[in-house]
Amino acid sequence: RMMPIVEDWIGGVPLERTDIYGIRVYHKGARLLSHVDRYETHAASLILNIDQSKDGAGDWPVEIYDFADHLHEVTMEPGEIVYYESARCLHARMTPLTGEYYANLFVHYRPVGNPNWWRDQNPPEAVAPVARGAHRGDLEGAVRAHGKG
Repeated sequence: RMMPIVEDWIGGVPLERTDIYGIRVYHKGARLLSHVDRYETHAASLILNIDQSKDGAGDWPVEIYDFADHLHEVTMEPGEIVYYESARCLHARMTPLTGEYYANLFVHYRPVGNPNWWRDQNPPEAVAPVARGAHRGDLEGAVRAHGKG
């Protein structure tokens, strides 16, 4: 169900799903060190926030650097989705989780028939590498949105 939305976000390029991780549950004190994901399989990715404790877990931002090296600190609520290019954009959760738990599902895609997609340059009209929930608006003009519902 999510693939058409991700294909729309990246400009209509047909995609194939390569990986699904989760539901991953993080516990108090968890951090995620800065990294990029596997080039061969993680061209367009999404994080779906499934659930979180009501004790401040929502203040655990995912930190994503865009192509201009601008940092986006994105907080999420259950049902919200963040789209990002996880093989090209450095991302992390450096702040320790203060809530009891935080649960996410991760889905990854790549262009159909192009396992070496990552060697191609993004065209000048390429979309922003980060997108998030519509009801929160754009972050520094580099975000395309999709909210819950």
